[in-house]
Order: sequence, then structure tokens, then C-alpha cells
Amino acid sequence: MASLARREDEEIMAESHRIIAERNAAKEAAFKETIVAPNNNGNDADLLKKEVILPLDGETGGNSSKRLQSPQITQEISDDSFSSDCSSSEDDDYDDFSGENNSSSGIDYSDDNSDALDDLFPRDPSANLITKQVQKLLKEAYRRESRLWTQEMTKQFKKVAPTLKYEIFPTTGRISNHYICKHAKWNAHIWVHFWFLRVMFGPIACSRQPWFAKLAAEHPWVLDEADEGVVPEDTASILSSKTTTWTPKIQDP
Repeated sequence: MASLARREDEEIMAESHRIIAERNAAKEAAFKETIVAPNNNGNDADLLKKEVILPLDGETGGNSSKRLQSPQITQEISDDSFSSDCSSSEDDDYDDFSGENNSSSGIDYSDDNSDALDDLFPRDPSANLITKQVQKLLKEAYRRESRLWTQEMTKQFKKVAPTLKYEIFPTTGRISNHYICKHAKWNAHIWVHFWFLRVMFGPIACSRQPWFAKLAAEHPWVLDEADEGVVPEDTASILSSKTTTWTPKIQDP
């Protein structure tokens, strides 16, 4: 079973890199020189014009040389290549989110407006300590990364983010068991689901999902290096221990 999972992981990764390689090759082929003829007055010299090629990183304008996971990432989830049919009791009342909630569109999410960030990443006041840490890391990642987003990306994120339930329970400590992954749909908003999942479970676990190859083809920035996920492998034991303090061990890429 483990070898099958590894083989599926390798196939997904290979497909991701194949798509990105084809995309980059197509962009390089499109780069060409054209001669602009002088105007009717004959006063202009011939001009050499080069076609402008957009950055290969897509919307973020990041460094495309950063590819996939940092070698420092240690979180391994062997069965995450499966979309998972298993469900938990906490998942029963999960709403079908498609980003139709527009209530947050007019809120100021600037760095100094912490209350607005609470609205962007809402949680129950009685949430467990892992969920609280997840919210903290989501806020930090948003402050850091949203500066690079286009207006359309920002609009989509603010529309969808408040609808995503990121709570962690003993049964949702693996990416394939979590609501956000199980309810991810292929539409214009799936990158928001990926963004949440990458903060929570790390880039390696995300790259094993069946939708990742297509997402990487449309948004190459998802292949950039990123921190490992905040959710620990021993989620169930931490929550069952009733401990009141816990700090995630995260290393920068």
C-alpha cells in the first residue's frame, strides 16, 4: 500500500513538472523579435521591438527559481495522495462553499486592522490550541503574501476565505481528512483552498493532491518554496493530552 502511495505521489509530481516545463517552453518560443516599419513620413528609423513576456511565476511575481518544497520540510503524510472517502462527525454540517458570501468585500484588511483579520479568518472563541495556532499562522502568511497579489486575487480571497473552516480536530490532522481538502472544487477559487492547506499542512502534502498538477499549470507560484505546515503529525495525542500550551515547530525554507 505504501509503495502504491509513493508511486502515485511520484506520478503527480512528474505531471506537475511536465506541465510547468511545457508552459515555460511555450513562453520561450513566443519570445521573438519583430521589425516595426517606419511611418508614412519616413522620419522614424526602423525600430527593434521585442514581445513582452510575463513572469513565469504568474500573478505573484515571485522567484520562479524557487521550486516546490524546501529540503528542511520534514512533515510526511503517506496516504495523502488519496482524496479520502472517510469523513468525521465534525464534517457533517460543513456547508458547500463556492465563494458566494460577499459580506466581507468591503472590510479593511490592512496590517493594523487585527479585528478585520479575525473576520477574514474567523474561529470559535473556545477553539483548541492547535486551531488557535493555525489562525495565527494564517494571519501572518496573509500579511506577508497578500502584498504580492493582484486585485482580482485579493478580491477572490476576501470572498472565499471567511467561508473556509480551518478548525483542527483529532480526526482532521491529515490533509486528506480535512474539510478544506475534501470540499475543494475545481474553480477559480481553488487556489484559495490550496493557500489555506499549504499554511496548515505544508507544500509537500499539497503537492500530493490529485488537483495539484492542474493548479500548478495555471498558477506556477504554487511551486514556490514555503514553510512546512503548522498542523503536527501527532494532532490526536496533543489534543487528547489536554495540554494548555503548544507551539508549532516551523522552520523557514
